[in-house]
Amino acid sequence: MLKQKLLRSTCWNPGYLAAILLLLGLPTTTFAQDCDAGKIFTTDHEEYVEICLGQGDETEVEFAPDRPEMEFLYCLAVTDTAGTILSLVLTNTVDFGPAGPGVCLVYGVNFSGQLTANVGENLFDTEISTGCADISENSVSVRRTLSEGGTVSTIGGDTEVVTCPGDGVADVIQFAHETPSMESFRYIVTDEEGTILGLPPGNEVNFEGAGPGTCRVYGVSFSGEFNAELGQNIANTRFCTGCFDLSDNFVTVTRKEIDGGKVSTTDGETEVYTCAGDGEADEIMFMHDSPADASFRYIITDDNGIIIGIPEGSTQDFEGAGEGICLVWGVSFTGNLTANPGDNVKRVAISDECFELSSNFITVNRTEVDGGTVSTVDGALEATTCAGDGEDDIIMFTHETSSGANFAYVVTDTAGTILGLPPGNEVNFEGAGAGVCLVWGLSYTGEVTAELGQNALEIELADGCFDLSEGFVTVTRTGVDGGTVATVDGESEVAVCAGDGEDDVIMFMHETSEGGANFAYVVTDEEGIILGLPPGNEVNFEGAGAGVCLVWGLSYTGEITAELGQNALEVALADGCFDLSEGFVTVDRTGVDGGTITTADGATDATTCAGDGEDDIIMFAHETTAEGANFAYVVTDTAGTILGLPPGNEVNFEGAGAGICLVWGLSYTGEVTAELGQNALEIALADGCFDLSEGFVTVTRTGVDGGT
Repeated sequence: MLKQKLLRSTCWNPGYLAAILLLLGLPTTTFAQDCDAGKIFTTDHEEYVEICLGQGDETEVEFAPDRPEMEFLYCLAVTDTAGTILSLVLTNTVDFGPAGPGVCLVYGVNFSGQLTANVGENLFDTEISTGCADISENSVSVRRTLSEGGTVSTIGGDTEVVTCPGDGVADVIQFAHETPSMESFRYIVTDEEGTILGLPPGNEVNFEGAGPGTCRVYGVSFSGEFNAELGQNIANTRFCTGCFDLSDNFVTVTRKEIDGGKVSTTDGETEVYTCAGDGEADEIMFMHDSPADASFRYIITDDNGIIIGIPEGSTQDFEGAGEGICLVWGVSFTGNLTANPGDNVKRVAISDECFELSSNFITVNRTEVDGGTVSTVDGALEATTCAGDGEDDIIMFTHETSSGANFAYVVTDTAGTILGLPPGNEVNFEGAGAGVCLVWGLSYTGEVTAELGQNALEIELADGCFDLSEGFVTVTRTGVDGGTVATVDGESEVAVCAGDGEDDVIMFMHETSEGGANFAYVVTDEEGIILGLPPGNEVNFEGAGAGVCLVWGLSYTGEITAELGQNALEVALADGCFDLSEGFVTVDRTGVDGGTITTADGATDATTCAGDGEDDIIMFAHETTAEGANFAYVVTDTAGTILGLPPGNEVNFEGAGAGICLVWGLSYTGEVTAELGQNALEIALADGCFDLSEGFVTVTRTGVDGGT
C-alpha cells in the first residue's frame, strides 16, 4: 500500500467554501456546475511510466490533469489494477519509492461536497463524495520495478573456476544466481576489462575452444527488451529498455592451456634398453615438446599403465628395478598433482585442475642379457660344408636363452676374429673358401657395434648390454674345386685310333684351387653316362671301340660313390663334398677299317689297253666298318711303291704304259701324309689313324702299238 498520507481532510469542501464566499459577499452561483475530471497524464504527457526501485533513480512522478477549468476539488486516486484505492493524494506529485515493486494506476478525481471514499474501497464501486464526483477518462499506469542483480556463482557455489581449453573436451559450466527480484535475468561473459565477450541465452557456457585466458561471468536483472551487444563495455552499457542491475559479484573463469606433447630421451629415442642388475647406474634423461605454459612432470608406469613412480625431475635411474618393461609418460597440468603410485594413469584424475598426458611414451626395456647356448636347427654343434662347389651352403641356427633381449649370431675364425654378422639365423658359407669358423650367439640390447675384423672376445659388441653364448657351433668348410682338366700336352681335344691293336694311353692333368681335397678323373659319354673311373691320371682307350668320350676332373672328400652307368651330372659322386671340373677333355676314339675294295662292277681284277689313246677309266667301290673315318684309294706297284693318290674313286690308267698295279683302299683320320714313291706298306699314310684294305684290285695294263 502506498504510504502517502490520505488527503481527504485537506480536499476542499464545497459547502465550507460557499459559506466563506457568502461571508466575503462573493457570488456562489458557480457551484451549480457538474464535476468533470477530464483526462490525466504525467507532465511528459505519458500514460505509462516505469520506476526503477533500489537503483538511486528518481521515484517521484508528477501528474498533470487535462480537464476544464472548474471550481471543484481535485485529487489523485492511486489504485491497484483492480481499482482498489491505495491512496488519495491532493498534490500533483506522488513518491512511489516506499511502495515496493508492483503496478498501480493513477486516476484524476474531480468532486464537490465532502469526500467519502476510503482507502481499501473500490474506486468505481464506492460513493466518492457528498457532492458531485467524476473520475478521469483514463489512468496513468505506474510500474514499480525492482531489478536486483544479486550474486552469481556456479551451480556448485564457486566463484572461481578453471577450464582446460584445447583438450577436445567440452568445458561446460552452469551458473546460478540469488536475487529478490522477479524480473528477467541473464548472464554476461566479459574479459577482465569489462568488454562483453558472450551473451549466453541460458545459464551454461562452453568455454572449450576459447583459448587460454581469464574471463568473468556477471548476472544482470532487467525489465523490458534486452539490447546489450558483444564488444560493449558493461561500465557504460544500457542493457535493456527498462530497469536493470548487474550482479554484485562475478564468477572468474580461468582458461588454462595444457598440452601433453610428445616425450623422448634427450637423444631423441622413444625406446631404450638398460642392463638390469649389472650394478651400473642406468640413468635416462627425458625431454618433451609441449608448448603449453603449464606445469610438466614425467610419470613412470608398467606396461599396463599402473603408476610406478613420479620423479621430481627429468632424470630417472632404472638400476635395481629388475628385469621388465616400463613406460615413461609426460603430463602437462595445472593445479596440484593428485595421482599416486598404484593408480592407472589412463583412469585417474592426475591433477585437481587441468591435465593432459603426452601423446606417446618412452618404452624402457630393463633387460638381463644371456647368450645361452647355440646349435644348428638339427641340434648339432658341428657342421661341414662343401666350399667352392657352387651350391649354397646354408646352415640355420637356433638358440636357448633366459633373456628377452635381442639376439644375433656372430661368425668368427678359431681365434675370435669376426668374419660375419648375419642379419638372421641362417648363414650361407658358400664362397667362404676352405677353413674352420665358429658361430656364436649374442644376446644384446641397443645396437650391435661390432665390426668385421675385430676380435669378438675382446671388444664391446653392442652399445647396450651384451653376452656371448657359452659355446659355439664349429663349421668346417671343406674346399672342393673341380678346376680345369687337359691332357699333359695341354689339349682339351684328342683322338685315338680305336681297334688298331695299339695301346691308346692318354695322360691327364688338372688345375684346382683346393689342393686339400682328393682328385680323380671320370670318363663319360657325351650324355654324361659314366664309362670309367680310372684309378690314376692315365687311361688306355684301346679296345673301347669307336666313339666320343669325355674326361672330367673330380675334386671330392670322403669316398667316391659314383658307379658305371650312372649319369655323372645327376648323381652324388662322393659321400662327402665333390665338384666336377668346369670343362672336360674330349677323346675321339676314331675307328679305321680299310675293309675290301673292288671295281664298281665288283671285280678284283681288271685289264686296260695301254697306249691306244683311249681313256682307261676304272671306278672302284669299298666296304668298311669305319663309317666315321675318311676313305681314299692308293695305287702302288706290286712292291708297294706308291704310284698314285687319286682324289676320288676313279682312275684313268691310259698313259701309264704296260704293267701291273695294285689299287688299295685307305681308311684314315686327319690328313693323308703319304707321297708318291714311298712304300705304302712301310710308312704312316696319314697323320691320324689309317688302315689299308685287306686286299686290292689288280689292274693289268696291256700295251698295244700299231707301229709304223
